[in-house]
Order: sequence, then structure tokens, then C-alpha cells
Amino acid sequence: VRLPNNSEVSLIKFSNDSKVLGKKKWYDNNSKDLSELFSEIKKIVPGNATNLDAAFKTIGQMNNKPDEIFLITDGLPTMGNENTNDSFFSGCNSISGNAQKISGDCREKLFLSSVNKANNIISNIKVNVILLPLEGDPGASSNFWKLAAKNKGLLFVPSKDWP
Repeated sequence: VRLPNNSEVSLIKFSNDSKVLGKKKWYDNNSKDLSELFSEIKKIVPGNATNLDAAFKTIGQMNNKPDEIFLITDGLPTMGNENTNDSFFSGCNSISGNAQKISGDCREKLFLSSVNKANNIISNIKVNVILLPLEGDPGASSNFWKLAAKNKGLLFVPSKDWP
């Protein structure tokens, strides 16, 4: 891991909900702190839905906001919060997490809604996206590219055979 000297890092895990990992909110750039953080990372098992609203909400609740985000995901969100039931989501009855499937159009609407709600949270934060390969999500790369570009970040899409 290469971090700038005197930097701090925080890790937020998100699926159907989100939380800051570890015993403290911010870890210093030293071997002891980073070792503790890597131990937390190793405990993560991917599963459940993807709720981008929850991730942005957790960032918004932080007392000290990050100056840069690295969002690691395998695609567009698959779940929203209860307050996503407005007319924008007509035809998307599967966004509250009760259904087994969600259409690509509804996933794109969830993404746009999440980003719009988070504008005041992330407007001054550089947002980089690491989009892991996932088949069947054609709208993901263009939407995450727009998010990264708008927030002066980069979109990384590693190849399928990346370690």
C-alpha cells in the first residue's frame, strides 16, 4: 500500500447497509495501524445487496470528511432506502430489497438517485472508482465514469484475470 506521508485512511464496508470498519474511524499511515486495518479487510465476505445510499450516508455522518474516496464495487446498486419510492422509480418495485431481481434500468435509477442525494456530501471530495468486472451490467462503467469525472477522480476497471 502506498499512501502519502502523514495521511490517514478510513474504510467503509457497504452492502445492504454500511459501516466504518475497525475500532477507530481513521487509521494513520504506519505499519501497526495498517496491519489492523488489513485484518479488518480480510474479514469481509461479499454478499447481500449493494446500497450506495448507505455508503454515502456513512461518509456524510463522519465528523472529518475524507478528501478522496476510492469506491470499490462490482456494479450499479441493487437496493435503495425506503424513501426511494417516488415517481422517479415508477416501475421499480424491487428497490427496497424484497425482490430477487432488479432490472438494469432500475439499478441505473438507484445510482442516479444515490449520487443526487449525496451531492452535498461528495461535492468537494475527489471520487475514484474501482469497478470490478461483472457481466450483465452495461450501464455501470459509463455511470461510474461520469461520477469520477464530475468529482475529479478516475475510473479503474481491472481485467477479469486481475489478482
